[in-house]
Amino acid sequence: MFFELRKNGCIVMNKHLKDFNLDHFVYMCVGPHVGEPLPHIFERKCKEIEDCGMSLWAFSSGIYKNVKKCIDQREDQNSDVYAVFIKGGKDTSTDKKKTMHYYTDENGKKVLIPNGINVTATASKAKALVVEEYYFINDGEVIDTSEYDNDDPEKFIRGFGFLNKKSNENDKKTEHEVICVAKLKSPFIVQVTEK
Repeated sequence: MFFELRKNGCIVMNKHLKDFNLDHFVYMCVGPHVGEPLPHIFERKCKEIEDCGMSLWAFSSGIYKNVKKCIDQREDQNSDVYAVFIKGGKDTSTDKKKTMHYYTDENGKKVLIPNGINVTATASKAKALVVEEYYFINDGEVIDTSEYDNDDPEKFIRGFGFLNKKSNENDKKTEHEVICVAKLKSPFIVQVTEK
């Protein structure tokens, strides 16, 4: 494991990618965020699940439609919805850090983010994945994105990808080391705002 976590009840260690149905999923590069190292972020996010039953993982609102489309396809298939976090994200500027205080629930109502959940972004509003559980993957396991249809440039924006499993093989290999697989829960995506 690329870092050590000692949390109970919210993560399963030593999982393998083959343990998940990853025919269709959201994937994203993750790394430090506004000066906070990635191991600390995951420790905090796992604690959120222990204390509040969910975690919110903020992302840029500009790619919302693509993330929503990917999630809707999984939901239509009555399949679990996953986000795969891969190594490679770059840190963002600490002078742009904003703390989100509200999220929009399934009925469109603005709700105070529960105490114990800390959501930061670099704008006054963003979208967030609603995470039920983080599954940390064995060191060295990779996802090969060449095995997926990824021809549309809209499918990889700001560290996010939207992948569908291909039926044919491709000689070009594009492997990314996986840190964890996040299982999402309804409503899967919410808007988060500072005010």
